[in-house]
Amino acid sequence: MVPPAQVMELRDAIREERACQICLLNYKKSGQKFWDQLYVNPVHDDEGVVTHYIEVHTDVTDVLAKATDGLPVDDVDAIEGVQAVGMEEKKRSMEICSCLADEMGKVSLSAHGACSVLPTSLLQSLTRIQQSLVLVDPNQPDMPIVHAGQGFLQLTGYPREMVIGHNCRFLQGTDTDVKEVAKVRTAITAKPPQPVTATLLNYRYDGTPFWNYLHITPIRGADGGIAYLAGVQVDVTEKGVEGEPGKVSMKHKLLHSGTVGKVKVAVRSLAGGDRGLRREQGSCELPRRGSVDYS
Repeated sequence: MVPPAQVMELRDAIREERACQICLLNYKKSGQKFWDQLYVNPVHDDEGVVTHYIEVHTDVTDVLAKATDGLPVDDVDAIEGVQAVGMEEKKRSMEICSCLADEMGKVSLSAHGACSVLPTSLLQSLTRIQQSLVLVDPNQPDMPIVHAGQGFLQLTGYPREMVIGHNCRFLQGTDTDVKEVAKVRTAITAKPPQPVTATLLNYRYDGTPFWNYLHITPIRGADGGIAYLAGVQVDVTEKGVEGEPGKVSMKHKLLHSGTVGKVKVAVRSLAGGDRGLRREQGSCELPRRGSVDYS
C-alpha cells in the first residue's frame, strides 16, 4: 500500500507544476516490491509553459533496510516516517534532472542566473491582460522581471529576451528624475514592500523618451506572503508640454487599479507551488469539493 500522503503530494506537484521528491512502494515486472525514491521536475519552454516532466527513479530499498534495522520492505507504517534516502542519493537525482533540462534547452536563463518560471495557469491568465505590465520577483537578488506582458514590449520596444531576468532600471536614462527613482526604490525595498506611484521619464529601446505613469504594488500569494511586485505602465507623453508629461486622468488611474486587480485574482487563484496554498498532509484524506456523492 502506497502512503496516501505521498500520492497526494505527487498529484499536487503535477497539478501545481512544481518539482517534487517522494518515496513510493512500487513493483517490478516480476512483482517484486521495492522502495522507489522518485524525483519529478517540470521542464518549461521560453514562454514559461510546461512542455515535459522529467522523472528520476532510485531504488532505495537497501538504504531503508539499513535505516529500519531490516524491517519488511512493505512495512509502510514503520518506514513512512523514516528519511527515505541520504543526501548523496537526493543530490544525484537533482543533478540528473538539471542536466537533462539543460540538454533539452528548455530552462529560462538570464545573464544573472536562473529566473523564476511562472506556472502555466498563471501565465495564461496574464497573457489576457492587454495593459502594459511586468511582474518582478522581490525574493531574488536585484528584483528581476519574471514576466513581461505584450503591452510592455510594445510600449518600450524591447524584445522579451532583453527584459526577462533584468531589473527595470534599463528604462532609465540621462534625464530620469533621480528623486522619483529614489521614491520608488524606497517603497519596493521596504519590509514589506509598499505600493508606490510615480511619473518617470523613461526611454524606449530605440532611445525615444516617453513619460511613464508607473504604479507598483505587492501581490500576495494564497499563503499571504509577497509573491511578486506588479508594475503597470501608462504612457502619458501625449498632450504634455515640452519637458513635462501629459495630465494624469481618472482613466489612467483606473487602468492601474484594474490591471492590478486582474493580477491579484490570477495569483491568488493558484492552488499551490512554493508560493501557493497547498493542502496540509494531515488533511490529505479529506474529500475535495465535487468528489463526494451526497445522494
